Amino acid sequence: MRLHDAIGDDSIALPTALRRWLEQPRFDAAMFTPTKFTTAAEKAGFARHFVRFLAEGMPSAQFTKKFYNRLSNTFGHIAHFSQLGFREHFFADLAGKVRFLEQTLGWWPVGDPAWTFRDVEHELQERIHAARILPLYQSLLQGDRPTSANPARAPSGAQRPPSIPAAHPPQADLFDLG
Repeated sequence: MRLHDAIGDDSIALPTALRRWLEQPRFDAAMFTPTKFTTAAEKAGFARHFVRFLAEGMPSAQFTKKFYNRLSNTFGHIAHFSQLGFREHFFADLAGKVRFLEQTLGWWPVGDPAWTFRDVEHELQERIHAARILPLYQSLLQGDRPTSANPARAPSGAQRPPSIPAAHPPQADLFDLG
């Protein structure tokens, strides 16, 4: 199902150009720091699933228990108690999807990547920001539909825009008194 055909449906698949913008270059283990409980390859797998989930319009079928378990511990999603509640809050309608993207982009990744998914969160935010997915969903929510004269497409230009600034400057260690 394509973006212009699925307004109001469970998912809104993005056009191929935007999908490529999100998914390329492919996330791999070398991009991430392993944690005590998660390998760098597992972090990359989560990032790949996340962008595929967005690219296909956040469909219920891809909102698996494994994906929910990780997603509910990233981007500040700690207040959701169940997979169903999370899905209903964010993915049941277009307004929820906009809320999800706003929270995802508004989150300030914190912590040491050796203990958190801060590195993954930052990389995902850069991709979503560069592909301008939030403004696209916001315009759809306002009732603007892509047309042949004004299609939804990847941003113009041969290169990706520069990285978004870090969420906030590094903070001194709490116990560093020197």
